[in-house]
Amino acid sequence: MKPTTDEKAIQAQYRLFEALQESETRYKRLVNSLKEVVFQTDMEGRWNFLNDAWTELTGFDIEDCIGNSFLDYVLPEDRQYNLELFHALLSGNEDNLRYEIRYRHRDGGFRWVEVYASLVRDDVGKALMRSGTLTDITDRKASEGERERLLAILDNSSDFIGMADADGKVMYVNTAGRSMVGLSADDDVTRMTIADFYPAVEAERLHSRIFPDLIRMGSYQTEILFAHQNGQNIPARAAFSAQKQPDGSIESYSVIAHDLRAEKEQQRRFEHIQRLESMGVLAGGIAHDFNNILTAILGNAALAERKNMTDPQSTQRYLNNIVDSSEKAAELCKQMLAYSGKGKFVVEPVNLSEIVENIIKLLEVSIEKGVVLKCRLAKNLPQIEADASQMQQIVMNFVINASDAIAGNSGVVTIDTGVMQVDRAYLDSTFVYDELSDGRYVFLEVSDTGCGMDKVTQEHLFEPFFTTKEKGHGLGMSAVLGIVRGHQGAIKVYSEPGEGTTIKVLFPVSKQDSAAVPANSPPPELRCNSGTVLVIDDEETVREVAALMIEDMGFDTLCAVDGLDGVDVYRQHQHDIVAVLLDMTMPRLDGKGCFRELHRINPNVQVILSSGYNEQEATSRFTGKGLASFVQKPYRPEVLMAALNTAISAATK
Repeated sequence: MKPTTDEKAIQAQYRLFEALQESETRYKRLVNSLKEVVFQTDMEGRWNFLNDAWTELTGFDIEDCIGNSFLDYVLPEDRQYNLELFHALLSGNEDNLRYEIRYRHRDGGFRWVEVYASLVRDDVGKALMRSGTLTDITDRKASEGERERLLAILDNSSDFIGMADADGKVMYVNTAGRSMVGLSADDDVTRMTIADFYPAVEAERLHSRIFPDLIRMGSYQTEILFAHQNGQNIPARAAFSAQKQPDGSIESYSVIAHDLRAEKEQQRRFEHIQRLESMGVLAGGIAHDFNNILTAILGNAALAERKNMTDPQSTQRYLNNIVDSSEKAAELCKQMLAYSGKGKFVVEPVNLSEIVENIIKLLEVSIEKGVVLKCRLAKNLPQIEADASQMQQIVMNFVINASDAIAGNSGVVTIDTGVMQVDRAYLDSTFVYDELSDGRYVFLEVSDTGCGMDKVTQEHLFEPFFTTKEKGHGLGMSAVLGIVRGHQGAIKVYSEPGEGTTIKVLFPVSKQDSAAVPANSPPPELRCNSGTVLVIDDEETVREVAALMIEDMGFDTLCAVDGLDGVDVYRQHQHDIVAVLLDMTMPRLDGKGCFRELHRINPNVQVILSSGYNEQEATSRFTGKGLASFVQKPYRPEVLMAALNTAISAATK
């Protein structure tokens, strides 16, 4: 029997109902599979739909929540804020909103939720319900909170802390770091690169030396200069680190740097106090030694004056004693110049092994009986830039001190020379290491089997007038320190009581080619011994004795009491004057100013500079200005003769 029309209609409606039920089931299954909460509320804010993710988010059963206000599940502290947003949505000012809020959890805690809410409207635009999603962002918020806490810690640090990406683009600099280099909080550091924070020479060092080691080792510590916005360089102790990705490539670089300005200033003040204390001891020691020398000079001069009346022949002995005492005084002054680090006289490429070989015989007769001298000198040793006589002084000091340490017993003193690669850590352990860099150094090492030194003795070893010997003025090792400082070297001391001592001194390898060093040539013969020499010196006794020496050589002399007087005298007699003996330090117009004025009068003027300082120190102000020669006070007649020889020979060419 065929179904009637009504039955067909009922069957069609039933199939449609089944299809709708199946569609709704599929929709619910799909919605419930989502991790985000899908919700619907009526216009009063009461839940009328929640998917299964709601229970996962809040712990509450869905059945217990349907019909309740959504505000019941918002953390009480956030309800007013959420209510204002809800009303803003209902008012039509906003069709949808996205915001973050805290929802209660059944366990008593809460979850951070990102809410996306919108109004559902009918065909004519009337709002029917509110729908949207709730996304759990608790973990993200925790991560952001941890990041904010970390940034707060970094910003409260007193050290420079910065980070850059693998390409060197700056990502972050903390407040202390900005202040250290003169940047304000408004300056956008993300527009800067690593190189913007360092002087050019340090930026080059970063890329050529520090970063390669950093990539290899993961961390690197060093002292480095930062560049302040005002052009000042800021010394700092920095620790660099590299953050790597799982594949080993660099993800970012970071640096923590401690500003050393305060420490450097404190160190400078401490060293200044130490120098003042040292100078107090120094002044007393110099006064003692010079008084002894002056006693000999004055005593012999008085005896020569008295004996000259009754026995002229006997005066020669006293005069010889005066000369000997004066030379001792001059030697003491040289040692003091060495102590001050200004004792380099003739600097040229030299071979330390050859210097030791040249004085072996002298060393052998200078050591105590029973002491054996052994030498292990490197062949083909690289040259250093040094004054040979001062290198000999170092060797003599070390060997004699080593011999004295054996104290009359049998023992061995060993001299070693060689070349070694020195890093920053090694230089930091030496006595003199300021401004030295890593690299190849030639070393001289003297070791003995003597009594050794305790820590206290080692701390005072290089102080002037400190000595453990019954006889000795204590200037030897302080002079060595000055020589090494003046040659930009370093000293390393190893010693234990009863275990002997080893002292190693290091000098940078010379950059000059030894083949390019010209051989010393004999001075040219004196072309003439006539004409006038102008002596300009503010010390009357010096003027008189210099004039007497020059006149004894066959020249005429004119004298001036200072630089201004010297310029006037030269202007009046320039056609008769063949050379000028010019003092360095004078009132009214010093040697440099006087030379400048003399040179304006006559560009070919032959000037011999005279000073109590050594040649390098005195003539450094005249570089490239054409001095004819130099004599260091005090000087003997033959030294002055050689200087005049050089000056007059140059003038007659």
